[in-house]
Amino acid sequence: MNSAFRSQPGEVALHKVLRAISTLELESRVETVAATPGAAFVSLLHQGEPVAHGIGKGQCCDALTGAYFEALEHYALDLAAADATAPKTFKSSMALTRDPALTGDRAISLFAESEDIDLAVRRFTAIAGTDNILYPEFLINPRCMTGGTSFHGVERYSSNSGTAIGLGNDEAVLHGINEVIERDLLSRMLASGTFLERIPVGLIDPATLPLDMQRAFEATCKIVDSELALLLISQPDELPTFVALVMSEDDHPVWGAGTALCGLRAAQRAIDECAQSAHALAMRHDMREAQTGHRQRVAGLPALSRISSLHWSTFTAHVDLSPMTFAAAAQNIFPEESGKPLWSLASTLASTLAVARRSYSGIFGATIARFPEEIVVVQIVIPEADSFFLALSGVPVVPSIRHCRKTLDLVNTE
Repeated sequence: MNSAFRSQPGEVALHKVLRAISTLELESRVETVAATPGAAFVSLLHQGEPVAHGIGKGQCCDALTGAYFEALEHYALDLAAADATAPKTFKSSMALTRDPALTGDRAISLFAESEDIDLAVRRFTAIAGTDNILYPEFLINPRCMTGGTSFHGVERYSSNSGTAIGLGNDEAVLHGINEVIERDLLSRMLASGTFLERIPVGLIDPATLPLDMQRAFEATCKIVDSELALLLISQPDELPTFVALVMSEDDHPVWGAGTALCGLRAAQRAIDECAQSAHALAMRHDMREAQTGHRQRVAGLPALSRISSLHWSTFTAHVDLSPMTFAAAAQNIFPEESGKPLWSLASTLASTLAVARRSYSGIFGATIARFPEEIVVVQIVIPEADSFFLALSGVPVVPSIRHCRKTLDLVNTE
C-alpha cells in the first residue's frame, strides 16, 4: 500500500521534488532512519545556510519523499511571510466579524472585543460552501504575526487551518483537507470529558489488522519500546481517522494520527507517524526539551495540562473506550488488486469533500506558492474546526464556538 497516497508513483514524486529544489538553487542535507517504519529528516539550504526543514514517515522512499515535500512546504510559508513586494489586501476587523461564513470562527468573533483596525487578509476560494472569504494572514501563517497589537495571541483561538503541498492543486487540496479534519477530530479527542462531552473511541484489536499493517504495528511497538494502542476517533459519518498512541505515563508522549477516505490508509499513516515521532525524539534531544517547555506553559491550567500530557490512564478516563475489530472500524476501504490500490485523485477528492460537507458548512482554500515540476502549496481553512491540538505545543487554546460549552473556566476545569 502506498501510504503517502500521492497521485504519482513515489519514485516519480521524489525525482520531481529534487528537480524543483535544484531549479530553486537550493541544496539539501538528509538523515534517514533505516527501520520499518522509518523516517527521514531533510534540511534545505541556501548558500550553505538552513532555510527550511521537513520530516517524512513510512517506508524508505515514502519517508524521503515526504521529508523533501514538507521542507519545501515550510520554505513556501517563509517566502510568503517575507515577500514585502506582494500586493496586500486589507479589511476592517469589524467587517470580518459580520461575514456569515465566519460566524463559527472563534478568532474572528474576538475581533469584536478589540479596536477596529485594518488587517492584512488573503482571499480563500470556497471549495465546499457558497461564497469566497477574506481571512487574516496572521491566523493562517504565524510567521506574519507582528507584536504590539491587541490581536497578538489571538491565534490560539484560531480556526483550524492547514498547509499542504502536492503534485498539482488537487493533490495539495486533498492533503490539506485531510490535515485540517485530522486536527479537528484529534482536538475533539483531546477535549473529551473536559471541555466537551465524552466521546466514543474504538480500541482496535491488533490481531485483526491486515497482515502488512500488523507487521508495521508490531515493528512500531518495538521502536517505541512500549505497548501501543490503535484508536478509531472518527464517527461513521466522518472521514476515517485513527490515532496510534503509546500506552504509558511517559512525560514525552509518542503518538501519530492519520485521516483519509480509505480507512486502510488512515490507519497506516497513524502507525507510520507514531514511528516517525519516536525516531524524531530519539534523534532530536531538543524536541524533548521543547515538550517539557510546552507542559510548563500550561502547568497552571489543569484541563490543558491534562490534554498536553497524553498520559494513557488519564486519557482513557475521559473517553468511552470500547474494543473493536479493524474490519468494523475501517470504513470506505478501496478495493485492491495485487496489493495496488485502485486510486483516482479526482474521485477521491470529490468523495472526501462529500463526506466533509456532512460536518462543515464551509471549506476554503488558497494557493500559497507554485514551484517547478507543477508542485503547488495551498492553505485550507475550515472556520468551524477546533484547534485543541495546539495544546500539545503548550498553547492555551479554547474550543471553537461549535464545541464550546456555555460556561468555560480554563483554570478550574478538571
